[in-house]
Amino acid sequence: MDLILQSGNPKQLLSEDIPQRENINLIVLGATGLNALERMLVGSSSEYIVQHAQTDVLVVRSGA
Repeated sequence: MDLILQSGNPKQLLSEDIPQRENINLIVLGATGLNALERMLVGSSSEYIVQHAQTDVLVVRSGA
């Protein structure tokens, strides 16, 4: 497993830049559990990545 350390917009890096450059075919993300209002005010990285990624995305949510 390789470690990628990069600065910039994490939403764009995880959905577009890194998967294309590293030939990634699956992105696995954790969901924060924000409600609809919190997502509207803060924004959801997971939601953005699901909408913009050119590869498959698996969002994992905790059981809590």
